[in-house]
Amino acid sequence: MTLRHYQIFVTVCDTMNMTQAAGALYMSQSAVSQAVAELEAHYGVRLFERLSRRLYLTGAGEKLLGYARHIIRMNVEAEREMRSWN
Repeated sequence: MTLRHYQIFVTVCDTMNMTQAAGALYMSQSAVSQAVAELEAHYGVRLFERLSRRLYLTGAGEKLLGYARHIIRMNVEAEREMRSWN
C-alpha cells in the first residue's frame, strides 16, 4: 500500500465521511471510496461498517488507523531529517 492510501484512510477516519474526506483532500468522492476499497481488498478485511449512510470503524480499521498514523508520522520525520542534512 502507498503512503497516499494511508493518508486517505486517516482522513476518512478523522471525518467519518467519504465526501468530507474527499473535500479535505481535493479529490473526488469516488477516488476516496476506491482507495478505501483497495485497502480493504489488499488486507482482506473490512475497515468500515456502512450502516444507513454512516461509517463506523471496525476493529481491523482501528488497528490499521494506529499503524497508518505511525507510518505517516515516520514519513514526516524522515522528510524533515533528510532535508536538514544540507
